[in-house]
Amino acid sequence: MRALTVEEARQRATDLAVRSYRLEFDLTGPGDTFVTTSRILFAAGTGTSWVDVKPERLLAVELNGTALDVGLLAEGRFPLTELQADLDQGAMRFYWITPDRCHDTHDCSVAQGDAWLQQTVPSILSSKAFTSGGVLFLTYDEDDGSAGNRVVMVVITNDGVHRTSAVDYNHYSLLATIEDLMGVGRLANAQDATPMTDLLGP
Repeated sequence: MRALTVEEARQRATDLAVRSYRLEFDLTGPGDTFVTTSRILFAAGTGTSWVDVKPERLLAVELNGTALDVGLLAEGRFPLTELQADLDQGAMRFYWITPDRCHDTHDCSVAQGDAWLQQTVPSILSSKAFTSGGVLFLTYDEDDGSAGNRVVMVVITNDGVHRTSAVDYNHYSLLATIEDLMGVGRLANAQDATPMTDLLGP
């Protein structure tokens, strides 16, 4: 089994927040071996990581209910690359990515949140999901503490043009913009919201 280096341990501590482990053992079978099922509840702060596992035989792996190829196990590590694979394929029209409570800076420092963004955003911008006409909306759910209740919003499009807006938008504006781009009806308060078309370009 491949040893975990100090640098890898630090990186994975940044990438993954493990919530719980659950182990189930089936000791009813014959012979000297038995079947065990491990369930790991975790939040991922990046599209690529791995779990350490060294079974006698790996029977099945599921990630969020989706079966994965057990043949991916190598040197005691099973790769977790589904988010990056989805982005690279560009198979979905809409991706919602939320960091865990550490990397959204609720429970950890702003520096750790920045490190997550520096790792995650370039992967998104180089993916097929973005380069084939995608738009990245990057926002925050905390204001700046001012009377104006300002919240950071960055919109990145493929044309590379720098735009700013003097319009007062809110989170319903974001919802309205996404719904309009997808060609679906607007929900609830988004029905009357102003879409952020001046940040999307022509």
